[in-house]
Amino acid sequence: MNNLAIRLSETGDRAGAVAPAQEAVDLYRAQAAENRAYEPDLAAALNNLAIRLSETGDRAGAVAPAQEAVDLRRAQAAENRAYEPDLAAALNNLAIRLSETGDRAGAVAPAQEAVDLRRAQAAENRAYEPDLAAALNTLAIRLSETGDRAGAVARPRSSRPPAGSSGREPGLRPDLARR
Repeated sequence: MNNLAIRLSETGDRAGAVAPAQEAVDLYRAQAAENRAYEPDLAAALNNLAIRLSETGDRAGAVAPAQEAVDLRRAQAAENRAYEPDLAAALNNLAIRLSETGDRAGAVAPAQEAVDLRRAQAAENRAYEPDLAAALNTLAIRLSETGDRAGAVARPRSSRPPAGSSGREPGLRPDLARR
């Protein structure tokens, strides 16, 4: 159902994507109630539902599933650090959804937390650097929206290659700072 919702949205049927996204949430919620092993699937479905609702203009309705996804991901990450990338993604989504409803100040905290998680992940594994860059971009946008233009400009600079680095090392993408 999640995949169907995504595909419908990609074809432009954003309104038609909401029903399968909601059905996926309902199915995974029932499964997770019986077996916690389905909670990651429920969190992913909630994140997807939030995006689909936002795409149809129901930005206020998108906040609750985005927040629930964060809550689930936070609990999962507390038990197993392997879920931290999923928590960072859910926080990033929540920041965007809050901003879309006009809660620009409220969007900064989840965006900052996503950056903090992504920074730690990138420090351990450079494969997370593009995710860090994307999170920094989201944070910069959220800071700019609150009027903190100086903070928006200063913070993303940390996505650039370290001093003394050419930025051309294997695995380092030259477009990293532009994401």
